[in-house]
Amino acid sequence: EMYERINARDVDGALACVDENVVYEDFNFPAPFRGKAAVKKLFEESCEGIPDDLTFVIDASTCGGDAVGLTWHVELMGEAFPNARGCSFYRVDETNGKLVYARDCVESPLKPGEASFGIIRLVAPLVKKQIAAKRGEGGGGDGAVETAKSSSSDAGGNALVSAAFWLAGAAYWYVLLLSP
Repeated sequence: EMYERINARDVDGALACVDENVVYEDFNFPAPFRGKAAVKKLFEESCEGIPDDLTFVIDASTCGGDAVGLTWHVELMGEAFPNARGCSFYRVDETNGKLVYARDCVESPLKPGEASFGIIRLVAPLVKKQIAAKRGEGGGGDGAVETAKSSSSDAGGNALVSAAFWLAGAAYWYVLLLSP
């Protein structure tokens, strides 16, 4: 029902399916949307910023108890939109039937293929080093991770990496959408 209302650009109707205390994770964004007001802004941006003939199509669904899993794709003018597939997990409050948790996993426009294993091998030691530093010298071994504030140099490094990936993704989409 929520997808039908989004496809109709009926934000208020879609929000009728959402609980006040919803947590909505959309992996296109760096942080979850918390609360109905935040999700309203997400839905409004989604509905205002896309063509009227762009629609979400549910391919398959499964449910059990208070949870629903979906695979979906996006169509434009009735044709599959490139690199626009995903899967979503939703949990509803059993007492009111409204959405309390959502996680949307959207297909990446970047397809590194087998290179992704090389990237993991390259990045894993760096991540291990950061985890060990958060745990204290030597890594602790008890599995407890202390939360620590990032230093400004860490934030700058992360911002540079994020910017590089964003630029690569933007270039990919530019070539994909504007090539003959």
